[in-house]
Amino acid sequence: MTIATNPLSIGCLGLWLGLLAITVDSANARELIEPPMPFPDGGVGDAETSEGHALSANGRFVVFTSFATNLIADDTNGARDVFVWDSQLNRVELVSRSNTGTQANGDSFDAVISADGQWVAFTSTASNLTQDTNGAVEDVFLYSRTTSTIELVSRSTSGVQSQMASVRPDINANGRYVTFDSVGELVSGSDASHSQVFRRDNWTDRTELISQNLLGVAANDMSIDAQMSADGERIVFVSMASNLVSTATVGKESFLRDMTDGSLQLLSLNAAGEAGNGISYFPTISGDGRFVAFHTNASNLVSDDNPDATDVVLRDVSSGQLELLSRSVNGVPADNFSIHPSLSYDGALAVFATNATTLVPGAAPEHFDILLADRGASTLNLLSQNPLGQPANGDSGAASISLDGSSVAFKSRASNLSANGTMFSDVLLDRLDSDTASDTAVVAAVLPSSRSVMLGDSLTTFASVISTGIANNCQVQLNDTASDAADMSYQATDPLTNSLVGVPGQPFLLLPGIPQTLLLTLTPTAATSAQELSFEFACAENSAPVIPATNTLLVSAESTQPADVVALSATVENNGVVSLSLGGGTGFFTVASVNLGASASMNVRPVVLGVPLDGFSICQTDPLTSVCLSDAGSVVEVDIAAGETPTFAVFVSHSTDIEFAPAENRLVVQFEDSAGIVRGRTSVAIRSLN
Repeated sequence: MTIATNPLSIGCLGLWLGLLAITVDSANARELIEPPMPFPDGGVGDAETSEGHALSANGRFVVFTSFATNLIADDTNGARDVFVWDSQLNRVELVSRSNTGTQANGDSFDAVISADGQWVAFTSTASNLTQDTNGAVEDVFLYSRTTSTIELVSRSTSGVQSQMASVRPDINANGRYVTFDSVGELVSGSDASHSQVFRRDNWTDRTELISQNLLGVAANDMSIDAQMSADGERIVFVSMASNLVSTATVGKESFLRDMTDGSLQLLSLNAAGEAGNGISYFPTISGDGRFVAFHTNASNLVSDDNPDATDVVLRDVSSGQLELLSRSVNGVPADNFSIHPSLSYDGALAVFATNATTLVPGAAPEHFDILLADRGASTLNLLSQNPLGQPANGDSGAASISLDGSSVAFKSRASNLSANGTMFSDVLLDRLDSDTASDTAVVAAVLPSSRSVMLGDSLTTFASVISTGIANNCQVQLNDTASDAADMSYQATDPLTNSLVGVPGQPFLLLPGIPQTLLLTLTPTAATSAQELSFEFACAENSAPVIPATNTLLVSAESTQPADVVALSATVENNGVVSLSLGGGTGFFTVASVNLGASASMNVRPVVLGVPLDGFSICQTDPLTSVCLSDAGSVVEVDIAAGETPTFAVFVSHSTDIEFAPAENRLVVQFEDSAGIVRGRTSVAIRSLN
């Protein structure tokens, strides 16, 4: 039997040649590892290897555009193509192709990749990628590397293709949202006389206008170059419009749209509330949405800049504070251009291109270099150099840093960065040994944690997985000891609508503090009674610990349908924790239930895990008034008919402090039938309030 509603909620980047991907840490220790060339003949690309590129969250996947014909076998379309390089498997994959594998019959470019590495958005002039495009203008497409399928993004909510050019996409971490700019009137009321910024929701097939003011009026001039936070809810873009905000602006300015509250703010604004007296553009946003960096020639935004230079400035969206990034560790501002910033997930690391000579030793004014700024360590270091410490002998630029800050990709004309030193540069990777993976904790919860079905039927439960850092390539499976008990599959869900998203078994990415919800489907392979099944919630960085009754599932499969109680607990703070006063105190929580199986007589009782409690009791309550129907005791005897929804209250007391150890100190409410078999359960953590 399946559950239709998810009950689970826990707080639990002129045409330049070559593409370089290097891995760095905040201390800039670098160990160059040059992988075998990822081309079929073992050589290098026979044409411009990269016009654009971007990285997955951990830098494993690099997406780029190339005119080369020898990156894959039988590249015969004579056009720019979009490729993904898997640096771990050293494999190149063509993604600018149709669902049948047909190569694009036009140029493809502007490629970006989702943080989980599963989705690629790009612009193409091809007419044969999907059936709903004609190739008359540039369109934006979304390619799934999991299913090898492609769809048109630049269309209205009703599915109508844009009749004007749509370009420059960006994609959020899990591929749900794609932003792009288009001259097409994809939303009613959008001004099609110039480019507007749109966001496409690929889960709901909804297209929204981003470049509009708080009254819903579209920007009255060009709006372009959108970038999103990892969750897709904060969007930065450039606009020349004069009607977006009340503050007077001068030409290109950078703006931030917050989709959670509809707010719009001008980013190029100084502490006095004055707009920059120059243009501010190419904004980029940190994955967590807190920081935005952009380059500007305005001289009135920060006090420590060089008014004759183009600088990179960072804004803390929360505080409004501005910070000059293009300055040396001694505070000397840049003496020339600093452009195209890119930020790590938390904004602690920033990369940008510069031809300034005042920022780091070895910089040459005749070409651009790539610098890495570590805001926490207050360091600024040259990245565009070879393993011998020799600076690049040609322009380097358009740097992109991965969300976890481990990898930077950039373009370069230099001939001394690649060991091949050929006209067309290779893809390089510079890896580091790092302990950051072990520092990322992963935790999971399963709810309901008990299901009883008739043998042959499938059952479902929901899971939520959360991590303290970026966790890649996360998957779920039954632990070895439980793998023979049931066949299992999982699929991601939209936590707001419970709708299934993606495809079954697709690996997922975890962002710090943002839970991923999943639907788990199990089919028991043999009759069993109250068998505890545990799961492996495993990511590349770490795995979630097994916590009985929290992320395990008690399963029964019998010849006839037994009682099947789905129970949910609710605490005062709605966080799954009952907090008692220091030195001793009392508390309570409530339990709601529904019997999805056969009618049965039940004993509903609390069971303590961890620290023994001085006292605990339970009563059945009136669902309307929450008043106990009888005196609370150690157990409630109740007949629960099929479909019935009884409610309960549980009272807890203790005379000493209880350590906050939610995996250990818990109170479980069990629904036991007349044979003592658990047909439902729910639990809460118990602690003393600090």
